[in-house]
Amino acid sequence: MEIFKLLEEPLKYNFFIYANLAIIAISIISSFIGFIVVNKGIMQLTSGISNSMLLGYYFASITGVFGVIGGIASSIFLLLAIFITGKLQRNSQDQHIAIIGSLLFSIAIIFITRDKNSNININNLLFGNILGISVSELIAIYIILLITLILTFKYLKIISYSSFAMSVAKFGGIGITKINIIIYIFISIFIAFISSLVGIILTLTLIITPIMTSKIFFRKILTQYKFAITIGIISGVSGIYLSYFLSIPSGPAITLTSFIIFILSLWVKNIKK
Repeated sequence: MEIFKLLEEPLKYNFFIYANLAIIAISIISSFIGFIVVNKGIMQLTSGISNSMLLGYYFASITGVFGVIGGIASSIFLLLAIFITGKLQRNSQDQHIAIIGSLLFSIAIIFITRDKNSNININNLLFGNILGISVSELIAIYIILLITLILTFKYLKIISYSSFAMSVAKFGGIGITKINIIIYIFISIFIAFISSLVGIILTLTLIITPIMTSKIFFRKILTQYKFAITIGIISGVSGIYLSYFLSIPSGPAITLTSFIIFILSLWVKNIKK
């Protein structure tokens, strides 16, 4: 009973409830994105998009537009740059992403540190503050969740074909290039929006770690997706509680719990062998 009282204690604060509602929705969305990212083998693209967004946030701050718009613009610029350089050279796409993403991130750091009037908080962009989620931001997150659920039920099979069996998809008349473009733009918008609320590091954690944990145990696509959602919610809520009771930043706390669950899953899998 003492444990339940301990768990109930922070629920008297609205900010704590908002944070948990936010992390539940974000975990569901992230699992959908993570499913696409991992199974299509574009984890490097996701990292590159995240790195490029800092430059977009900087230009948004000096032009007076919303930071998320700048983040989306910079990520689309990265996609165009990768496409152009990919046509000019025959190196692997991962090399282009790593080079261009790192370049844009470095340029952003230079601009921010040299601009004394810049009001960008790099720590907030990198690590976020989910405990500071407002009601309006929470509503926006659940609108994105609704869109994600619609896309999941409508296009999950098509996305699966485009990820695992492109020859089957082409035979079935599915436009792979068109689907990939839509997927990349959706991922860019998602990362830009969620990163502006909970930070780039936490966003990447919630996208990659739950689905990678799920793949340790399951091979069926739908099962992987469902288990990834469960892992994301458990690690997210646990991290928020850990953050509250230990007075540590929420983003790193959630990242830590996600990593611990991943390591424990590997350990359990090895024991069963």
